Amino acid sequence: MIVGSFAAYSFARFNTGGNGLRGWVLNNRTMPAVAMVLPIFMLANTFGLINKHLSLIIAYLTFSLPFAIWMMITFFESVPRDIEEAAIVDGATKLQSFFLVTVPLTTPGIASTGILTFLFAWNEFLFAMLLSGTKTRTLPIGVANFMTQRGIEYGALSAAIIVMIVPVLILTFSIRNYLVKGLSGGAIK
Repeated sequence: MIVGSFAAYSFARFNTGGNGLRGWVLNNRTMPAVAMVLPIFMLANTFGLINKHLSLIIAYLTFSLPFAIWMMITFFESVPRDIEEAAIVDGATKLQSFFLVTVPLTTPGIASTGILTFLFAWNEFLFAMLLSGTKTRTLPIGVANFMTQRGIEYGALSAAIIVMIVPVLILTFSIRNYLVKGLSGGAIK
């Protein structure tokens, strides 16, 4: 979220890279994950990152960062430049105006982007299956392991699914006001 918010702010305010770079970011998000499976697996295998947390972090950043940037661009564009310029006239630097003016005004958008990014990473199965092992197994892979050749272990599977759902519910209900404001604010623009 930190890297994505800086990049989105740069796109929104300074048109960094022009429309070509914006299109490239969107293209990275719309590319199917299956198209990237073999290259990411080969790179992880070459650098010895199989069964390491770093490989999962890199894979999730590959797909989460373009989504976060693309979503937050509209939120940063919705903040009037006049407010930031007033902060600069009052003696703030561009970085201070970003943190003290723009970020508080876009908090609902940042929160909604954060929860959606978290949900995408939380439920991701394909890269977790390929890049993780016994030391780095994620919850979706752990849940899939309850379906064995002997049959489905319904009791353990149900308990694992509840454990997987509870953090998402807690997070969603704790920031639901931001989520509604953020998602509806992006739709109004």
